[in-house]
Amino acid sequence: MALRSWSTTSPNAPLLLLVALAVWTAFRLAFLLRRDGLGSRRPPASRTSWSDTAHGLPSHPF
Repeated sequence: MALRSWSTTSPNAPLLLLVALAVWTAFRLAFLLRRDGLGSRRPPASRTSWSDTAHGLPSHPF
């Protein structure tokens, strides 16, 4: 009794593997987008607002 490889017993094996990979990628992308809030989160400020730093300045420069 000879051993057969998996690809010879199922000619659709590469297609099934490709479909499984596409489904996994779609679920992973959906999970990452949902965790991010679909872009609704604001990024953290890298520095303070200019209005906070200009609060104590005089209204006329001269």
